[in-house]
Amino acid sequence: MSNCLGLLSGINPDCPALNKVGGVDKRVWFVEKKYLSVTYDNSGYMNSLALSNIGSIPAKLYKFITKRDKNVANWPMTIGENVNTWNHGITLPLYLSNPSQVLAAENLANADDVVCFYEENAGSIRVLGIGKGLNGSAGEGGSGTLLNDPTGYNLTLSGEEMQMPKYFSINGANATTAQNIAYLDVLSA
Repeated sequence: MSNCLGLLSGINPDCPALNKVGGVDKRVWFVEKKYLSVTYDNSGYMNSLALSNIGSIPAKLYKFITKRDKNVANWPMTIGENVNTWNHGITLPLYLSNPSQVLAAENLANADDVVCFYEENAGSIRVLGIGKGLNGSAGEGGSGTLLNDPTGYNLTLSGEEMQMPKYFSINGANATTAQNIAYLDVLSA
């Protein structure tokens, strides 16, 4: 693999990075990539979203709420002959109890090239699939056998990207988690 860029900076982790908790919270937002445009601030945070229209109807983010500590996001690196890539992925259990929820799950599983915003338990909002988009790549569900067996439908979306997941924050490192969630919720259906 050829590297034409060279090393541009180093990392000296601060205390929040060293003591960051793991896991994904219960809120996850999705939008089809073709309806989304974004801007970045000088620090590299994605700081604003613009959603185009679907015909005459404004596009929206679609919020899926699951259970905290049940979702998982990952981005393993794939070594390539020309470039290294990251396979962005998110798996979330969808808890379904009526036909409209089943339809929403089917639509997400079959949507092309979606972008995912998710809240980390540490308070950051991360973005998967901003380059090429994510697509349904696995799913499994069932009734279980025992009373306490899992009953959610575990849906995985994944996609190969040229960069690691981005951070979203409306005011760089100064925005609170609540402010970022409120911003995304205003754009949600």
